[in-house]
Amino acid sequence: KVQRSTRQISKDARTGSIQASSYDGELLLQLMISHVQKTGGRATFVFIDVNNLGLVNHFVGNHVSGDLYLERIGAAIHDSLRDLDVTFRIAGDEFVILIPEAREGVVLTILNRIQQRINRDKVCQSIFMHQREYLRSHLEQRLQDLSSRKQKKLRLEVNRRTLNFAERKENLLKIFPDLDPELLEVIQKIDQADRLKPTVSIGSTLIGLNDDFISLKERASGQAGLVKKEYKANVGLDSSNYGMSHEDFNPSELMEHPLDEIFPKFRQPLPPPQN
Repeated sequence: KVQRSTRQISKDARTGSIQASSYDGELLLQLMISHVQKTGGRATFVFIDVNNLGLVNHFVGNHVSGDLYLERIGAAIHDSLRDLDVTFRIAGDEFVILIPEAREGVVLTILNRIQQRINRDKVCQSIFMHQREYLRSHLEQRLQDLSSRKQKKLRLEVNRRTLNFAERKENLLKIFPDLDPELLEVIQKIDQADRLKPTVSIGSTLIGLNDDFISLKERASGQAGLVKKEYKANVGLDSSNYGMSHEDFNPSELMEHPLDEIFPKFRQPLPPPQN
């Protein structure tokens, strides 16, 4: 019945997901939650937050890059699911998936598949690579006014691995105390671009007897927020909006996992609250 219902409901043109804000989409979402509660079945509510969409929208190509990024993430999500799993788009960069009749091991396999597909998607990778190449080309233009010796030192420092931009900035200003602020801003953008990659932050929870969409979203999105701030701190991006700084994690974790292999690690689905 669910499969037949989803075929009859219009989908979001960009991602192929059901719009949760539409009348039919909202109704189907509530019916699926109610069905799990009435039958006593096991189902997992998954919240997905697309990382860096706001930044991608300001890449070279502007919203064209952002739209393409969303399209590829939507495709990766759908290609990772079973026939009975249903995806809803609830905001510009947020999705919800209902995974019914699946043990925890199956759910974790699906979530891992989503993350891996997004992380390895060639089109997504090219969006980020194009931005890095553009910024480095811009840097080379700015370096032409410097001596060859200074150019070589600056390139070395820009390519040196650091925990975060604050550390890189400190190193640069020690060597070049009179560094042009505009050049430093270009280097900061390169530092950020080098740490970005196509990823999503995922949170999940089992559906309880007294749950509704609001309570499920609150739990799952809360877990996704913890995953996101941990990820940002690990790769050296600003995580101040998420209540964590680079001092709040073990730097050895960064050393154990090369930068190009780190992506947000999802966690086990949260249990429903006890009655």
